Amino acid sequence: MVLSWLHRLRQRKSSPDSRTGRKEVWPHRFMPNLEALADRVVPTVFHVSTLTDGVDGSLRDAVTRANAHAGADTVVFASELAGTITLSGGELDITDDLAINGPGADRLTVSGNNTSRVFQVEAGDSVRLSGLTIAGGNAGLGNGGGIDNFGTLTVSDSVFSGNSAFNGGGLANEGGGTATVRDSTFTGNSATGSFPTGGDGGGLANESGGTVTVTGSIFSGNSASFAGGGLGNDSGGTATVRNSTFSGNSATAAAGGLMNRGTASVSDSAFTGNSAFNGGGLDNAGTATVSDSTFTGNSATGAAGGLANGGTVTVRGSTFTGNSASVGGGIGNVGTATVSDSTFTGNSASVAGGGIANADIVMGGVRRRGTLTVRDSTFIDNSAGVAGGGIDNAGTATVRGSTFTGNTAGSGNGGLANEPDGLLTQFDNQFIDDQSPDVFP
Repeated sequence: MVLSWLHRLRQRKSSPDSRTGRKEVWPHRFMPNLEALADRVVPTVFHVSTLTDGVDGSLRDAVTRANAHAGADTVVFASELAGTITLSGGELDITDDLAINGPGADRLTVSGNNTSRVFQVEAGDSVRLSGLTIAGGNAGLGNGGGIDNFGTLTVSDSVFSGNSAFNGGGLANEGGGTATVRDSTFTGNSATGSFPTGGDGGGLANESGGTVTVTGSIFSGNSASFAGGGLGNDSGGTATVRNSTFSGNSATAAAGGLMNRGTASVSDSAFTGNSAFNGGGLDNAGTATVSDSTFTGNSATGAAGGLANGGTVTVRGSTFTGNSASVGGGIGNVGTATVSDSTFTGNSASVAGGGIANADIVMGGVRRRGTLTVRDSTFIDNSAGVAGGGIDNAGTATVRGSTFTGNTAGSGNGGLANEPDGLLTQFDNQFIDDQSPDVFP
């Protein structure tokens, strides 16, 4: 190939000049294409060089200039910049597509100084934010103390700390908004609103019509005055949670860790040491799927230390250990619950259903009778003060292919108790060293 190329080159060099005296132009010579840029919007990078708010080179200055420049832009920070940007001029309102690339959450904090929200993202805008700590945001009677999102938001490698709002102390994703959160931490945030419209989602609130996806993130020590200390997903909202941890979160009414009234999928996640009146770890009033997750040491002063269900929930391949409540130490159900390939160990209820309580109750004048299916699951060393160390059924329950070992209850029916109005079908189960009788009646 090289020799052939050299041969052609010699032929071109030895070609005679044309009769006009000009050298022959190669017929297949490459001519570059030049394209006019007049109609294009070229992205611009805006630099932040100072921690002082509102001056040239500030974050506020960069956001303002990016808003005025059509198209997607980027904000970056001087390499030597570290510390806290304290907002003195109110929230930073983002009105155009923007990426804010912080130097690291351990290096730079943007603070609302407990007097204003930190960021707001408007509808129709696409915003990416990474490498920042968002702290001290206070939205008052508004949502989203750290960020209130109406657009398309992606947050990664960031920390939300000590923010507060009516709903969504750290982050609120409003109806029509889409929020994606990756590898981030929510700690010490609070939702302070009042029932029935507020007090949801201490760390994160996904409002009706919103879509949120959370991956590889931590919710720790957040609180809600009503429900969802860590995360609240409202009716009509869609939430997906993967590989995340909820620990030490609390709510006054329901769901210390996660409250779902819409559609939720939770997988490979851990709920540890969360607390509420009902549903210490998770409370589902919508449609939820929980898979390959752990519930450990959660507590409820009312019902359902680990998981409360008043909607439709499917639990697969999950573990409930050391959770506690008055009724339903591991799970309390008044909706439709299907549990498979799961393990309940050392959960306790002061009254009934150490592992699971399938209840029949009246709420607001409406009778709620649980429907429970349990298969291929294990109940070990669970306890109840009165009935059903493993499972207590007052609704309709089918239990099959499961093992009950060493469960205890004050009435003696340690493994599986069926209350007088309960309808129980059970087969292919094993009862080993439960406090007798294993099944009552």
